[in-house]
Amino acid sequence: DLPIATGAEPWTAYAGRVVRSLSALLTEHDGRRLLLVGHGKTIALACALLRGSPRPADDVVAFASDHGCLTRWQLRVDRDGFRGWSLIAHNDLSHLVTTSLAQRQGAQSPRRWSGR
Repeated sequence: DLPIATGAEPWTAYAGRVVRSLSALLTEHDGRRLLLVGHGKTIALACALLRGSPRPADDVVAFASDHGCLTRWQLRVDRDGFRGWSLIAHNDLSHLVTTSLAQRQGAQSPRRWSGR
């Protein structure tokens, strides 16, 4: 059980703390919108937890997350009352504006609307 980085806590301690915290937040805010901001490993643990993995710490390899990405889950309840999480978007980068390629090709940088 190695630390996630030099001087950091071991992976199992980190994963356990994240999963406990996420589970508590989901219980406390049941049925309400919740925004979480975290690093890639936190996103991977959340994805494993919401998928129903019995051991989220061992199930994070399947989820890669780029810097600045958005991942969105939605709680769905069917007519029989069954509640389950649906992955709506993962590793979504569409909100980021990439200008480096356009600038190299001589295009103008995109401008944001100023409201005037």
